[in-house]
Amino acid sequence: TTKDLGFAAGAVVQTQISRYSGNSINFGASGVYATSNRSVTITPKFSNSVILIRYSATAYVESGAQAYFTFYRNSTNLYNQSGYSTNATYQGLSQIYSATGTAFFPCTLEYADTPNSTSALTYTLYGKSVSAGAISWPPGSIDAATFTAMEIAQ
Repeated sequence: TTKDLGFAAGAVVQTQISRYSGNSINFGASGVYATSNRSVTITPKFSNSVILIRYSATAYVESGAQAYFTFYRNSTNLYNQSGYSTNATYQGLSQIYSATGTAFFPCTLEYADTPNSTSALTYTLYGKSVSAGAISWPPGSIDAATFTAMEIAQ
C-alpha cells in the first residue's frame, strides 16, 4: 500500500509538468469540443491514487465571447465522468465569458481524477466556443501556460 511505502494519505507521490509558450489557442465558435494539443502524461505508481490536473495561463476574452473547457484522460471526457451529460451546448468543467468588454485575466482549470490505474495517462485540454468572439488561452505568441499532473496518495 502507499502507507507501507512511506506515503501518507494526501502526500504527493510525483508531479509531471508540461510548459507551453507561443502558439496561442483560439477555439472557434463551433460549439464542439476541440483539442488544444496541450497535454501532460503521468504514470501513477498506485492504482488508488488521485491525480490532480491543473492547466494555468492568462486568458483573453473578446466582448460577448463564451467558451467551455474540459480535460480528457486519454479518450474519456472527464466532464462526463463527473456525472453530467456532455450533450448540452452550455456545459463543461469550466466556463470563460465576457458580457460587456474585452478582458485579460489569470485562469486555472483544475480537476481531481480517480482513474484507478497504473498505466500511462495522458490528460489533454479541450475547449469549445459557443458564441462569436475570440477566446485565447493563453492569448499571445509569447505568453506561457503550465499543465500539471500530481499523483496524490490515498
